[in-house]
Amino acid sequence: MFEIFSRLFASLKSNVRDGARSSKGTLQSIGQLLVAILLFPIRVVFYPFELIIRVLRRSGTSDDPYQIQGTAPKGLLPATGFWLKRILLGIFILPLKAVDDFVQRLASGNRRDLLYILPAMLMLGFFGFVFFQVFARGGQIDARYRKGAYDAIENQDFPLARTYFERLVSQSELNANDQFEWARVLNNTGEPERALMLINRLGPDDRPGFAPAHRVQALNLAAKLGSSKDPLQLRKLRSHLENCRDDSPEISRAWAAYHLAVGQADEALKYLGDAAETNPELLMLIANIHQQNGRVYQMEQAMEEAETAFGQRVAKDPLDVVSRVALANILARQSKFDEAETTLLTGLKLQPEARIRRETAAFYLMRHDLASKQDKDFNEIFSHLQNALTLDPTSQAICERFLGLYENKSNAEESEKIKNALMESVTGDNPSAMSHFALSNLFWLEGQLEEAEWHLEQAYKLDQKLVIVINNLAWMLANKDEPDLARALELSSSAIQQAPQDSRFQETYATILMKQKKFEEAIFHFQKALPGSQIGPTIHEKLATCYRELGKPELAELHQKRAAGSQDGTKTP
Repeated sequence: MFEIFSRLFASLKSNVRDGARSSKGTLQSIGQLLVAILLFPIRVVFYPFELIIRVLRRSGTSDDPYQIQGTAPKGLLPATGFWLKRILLGIFILPLKAVDDFVQRLASGNRRDLLYILPAMLMLGFFGFVFFQVFARGGQIDARYRKGAYDAIENQDFPLARTYFERLVSQSELNANDQFEWARVLNNTGEPERALMLINRLGPDDRPGFAPAHRVQALNLAAKLGSSKDPLQLRKLRSHLENCRDDSPEISRAWAAYHLAVGQADEALKYLGDAAETNPELLMLIANIHQQNGRVYQMEQAMEEAETAFGQRVAKDPLDVVSRVALANILARQSKFDEAETTLLTGLKLQPEARIRRETAAFYLMRHDLASKQDKDFNEIFSHLQNALTLDPTSQAICERFLGLYENKSNAEESEKIKNALMESVTGDNPSAMSHFALSNLFWLEGQLEEAEWHLEQAYKLDQKLVIVINNLAWMLANKDEPDLARALELSSSAIQQAPQDSRFQETYATILMKQKKFEEAIFHFQKALPGSQIGPTIHEKLATCYRELGKPELAELHQKRAAGSQDGTKTP
């Protein structure tokens, strides 16, 4: 290389002495210089081949160091070597030759030639600046946006992450990992449909894609699998499981769900057994599978292992609510009710948070259901239910059990106990809408309609999102001696908007419309209430009334027959 530059500057001195050359030659030199600049990166990358070039150049037949003259020799190897020399010299020597030639012409030119050179140099500088801005600084900006997005995701600040990603998307293409995180951000900022589209594209059902996307797909399908035996869903699940390249406990559980769905219990147990080493929660699922297959010993063994594992966790960290609840459930499953109760009550004393209060209430509710099934003494059944209500007065299930217990009461003393328990709940430190709702139903059963309406109003004031409360209040307002149909319709409309498939709510709405003499609308909603309704005869009676009012006696008669047939147990065609 030193030799080439020596020749270049020697040529420069010679041309300065010899005089100017043509403008045409200067333009040619400019063109050659631009080519040289474009090839210069290649020249730098392949600089180690300089030694090879020197050897090849010395083997040429001409004094010109930039060329190999002559014709290709005969024979495969000599001809190959000859052309290889020419190619290598053309690639690596051309930039230096162009610079050499340009400097010579520039030195021997005149001022007019600068008018040709200057625009070319300005254009070259401009394109160099643009190149730097677009590729160098643009890449820095993208990297800054990307880092900001990922930091925001790590901090669970998804709106901020979305802002960074939107800027990144507008400036460059996202790689697979960026698209996956972008889908996560979209899902957490109110656009689950767009997120799902991205995940579907990254992890398609029928071919390998981005492994984390396949993992998400597999977990979603496994969670929705349930008892479904749909072959298409099973094929999709298996494809995603195979392509996610993951052996985490969650994926092991998904594999187990797949094998259970296709009737391969032993294969499912293999996956669950591996996953249970780090997730003892799965031991109860293993116990359930053994129980379903009649393996009593293996079932008991799995439950004992689960009890030991969670017992160790609770002993290590008494404030671990999740492990404490799991241990109590395992003990209850083995009918060790006293130990389970002690475990939960100890947790309540250590950390009386909402989670363990609800779980303890659920434990007492389970004891109530079991005692009722076994026809235990009323006091034992009632005691479990009262404990549950004290711990979780907001539970609809507990309040429904109180109503069931009231309907099956044997005497006035039991009736009074049930009513007093609910009264204590609504007058305590934590009155709930559900307790007022239960009292409302209790007073309605006793025929005390004013008291029933009052407690429903209290329940609605405490929680205006309880649909069952909204519906019952609407029904009561529409059916009392002086009905308030306008408010009843407003409340009932809100109920069917929140739960349009509930036949009870549709029947209430239709009844209010019928009372307002809006028979056409009432018929539509009565018909929507019929499927699955437990008061079919009543609905047919009301439909018959609507059709008579509309002057359609034949349809009214048919509904009247269906109502009568349903009441006496016969079916009408």
